Amino acid sequence: MEMDKIIRNFPQRTELTNYKGLSRWARITRAPFLQASVIPVMVAGALAFKNGEFEILPFVIALLAIIMVHLGVNTTNDYFDHVLKADEINIRPTPFSGGSRVIQEKLENPETVLLTAIISFVSGVILGSYLIYLRGFPLLYISLMGIIFGFFYTVPPLKLVYRGFGELTVFVLLGPLAVIGGYLAVTGKFSYEALFSSIPVGIWVMLILFANEFPDEEFDREAGKNNWLVLLGKRKSAYVYAFFAYFSFVFVVIAAILGRLPWTAILTLLAFPFAYAAADFFRQNARGEDFLFAQRKTIQTHLLMGLLLILSFIIARFI
Repeated sequence: MEMDKIIRNFPQRTELTNYKGLSRWARITRAPFLQASVIPVMVAGALAFKNGEFEILPFVIALLAIIMVHLGVNTTNDYFDHVLKADEINIRPTPFSGGSRVIQEKLENPETVLLTAIISFVSGVILGSYLIYLRGFPLLYISLMGIIFGFFYTVPPLKLVYRGFGELTVFVLLGPLAVIGGYLAVTGKFSYEALFSSIPVGIWVMLILFANEFPDEEFDREAGKNNWLVLLGKRKSAYVYAFFAYFSFVFVVIAAILGRLPWTAILTLLAFPFAYAAADFFRQNARGEDFLFAQRKTIQTHLLMGLLLILSFIIARFI
């Protein structure tokens, strides 16, 4: 399948001979993971289009702003996981977990990664400031929450991911805050449809993080990173993963039946086979070490579910 081929070739590990230019910065910032922030803003934009309220300039600026903040979160995470020795301890990184490794492989100085984080955050704030000027204080509150919780995801003293709040933080940041904030940026309005749309989107971003914790469990435990995998163990975590995976589809169906989402949103059920494959793999191989199959399927499910939700809004505009 073409999508499986794309995910299999996910460019997390760049060959040293190609480590320059855009490849260098894609590696430092872990740019391929931008799917997690692009999809929610695109969902918001598609919903605005369905409602006849789409504005292209605020949409583009909102997309660029969340991308820059996301790059800031990625690089801040890498820098402080280095400072706190979490990535140094991890001797079995995967294409999806264990950080960018540019510090551990001595491709970059830690200071370069930190500077990249600062520039990314500042760029995101500048772009977001225009949207706040355009849309007012409600967007300011959402933006501040996003930046504060994104920054302190790894940074002391909060270190949210080290205290069992990482998964919930990712759900809120790249689910409700991103979709509702994106819709507010594009239209200047709050929308309950945006809120309901944000739940499955946020769940699958959270599950990407959750899936990537499986191969890192023993190293995260040693580093004191008390994420859900460390707190629950792999076997219980496999069932938690399955619960949220299946609940995301049930939620969409119920929301469509109740009229909170257009009936076309049931198109997202086409992503269910990918979700089932990942959940079933975790259930049967919870105590293993190779989780690449399930990690890929999780990323695929997030991407496909998001694209189908976007498509459902576009179709709903014309019927």
